[in-house]
Amino acid sequence: MLDFVADEIASGLTSLLFRLVPSIAVEVESFAYHVGAGDTHDEPVVLTERSKRYCVELVLVNRRGTPLSVRAVILWVNDRKQSEPEGDVTKIRLEAREASRQNIVFPISCTDVPDQEGRFKLAVTPSVGKTTTVAGRFPVQSD
Repeated sequence: MLDFVADEIASGLTSLLFRLVPSIAVEVESFAYHVGAGDTHDEPVVLTERSKRYCVELVLVNRRGTPLSVRAVILWVNDRKQSEPEGDVTKIRLEAREASRQNIVFPISCTDVPDQEGRFKLAVTPSVGKTTTVAGRFPVQSD
C-alpha cells in the first residue's frame, strides 16, 4: 500500500514539475541589426528586400527526458512583432537533455524603418510544454 502511495506522490510531483519548469530553456548569445549581405566593408552593398535583418544567435536546451522540436519562434522589437524567421524553425529538433546553438534570421521589410537598438522579446514554442520567452536590450554581442 505504501509503495502505491509513494508512486502516486512521485508521479504527481513529476507532473507538477513539468508544468512549472519550461521544457525548453532559451539563452540569447547575440542579437544585432544587420544591413547588406557582405561582412567586409570593401564590397558594395546592394539593398534588396532581404538586405535588412535581425540576426539572433541563441542556445536552446531541452530540459525533458524525451526529444522535442520547435513549433515557432516569434520576435518583438520595441513592442512591434517582426516577420517570420527565414528558414523552417520547425526542423529544429532537440534530443533528451540536448543543447543546441542556433542562428535565426528575421528579415525586415523594405518599407519598415528598423530599430537598430532597443528592447527585444523572443518567444520559443516547443512541441511539448509551454512557450519560453526571453527579453533584453540589443545589440547583444557574444563573448
